Amino acid sequence: MMTMSQIWAMVGIMGAAFAAMIGLVFRAMSQHGRALTAEVGGLHHKIDAKIDGLRNEMTARFDHVSERIDGLSGRVDKLETRFERLETKVETLDRDVHSLTIRVMGTEPPREE
Repeated sequence: MMTMSQIWAMVGIMGAAFAAMIGLVFRAMSQHGRALTAEVGGLHHKIDAKIDGLRNEMTARFDHVSERIDGLSGRVDKLETRFERLETKVETLDRDVHSLTIRVMGTEPPREE
């Protein structure tokens, strides 16, 4: 059987061991925490760089698409002008054919509706 002073000595030894273990665990976690913080910071910078690269690439592609759309818009305007001229020519041709029909047939041709 242990005496009272032996019991208190054991309690003190156990308390010191417990405090030492807590200190070691805390120190290990803080060292790993700093390493983890550095690692996360590095990943953050890598992700930012990739996002910036992607942003620049997409901006360049959108600019290229915008330029192509502007070019197509100009071509559509030219086509509209050509169709307007063609429409005018067809109307003139229709008027001429109508006049010739009256001259040759002597009567007005029937109108299609």
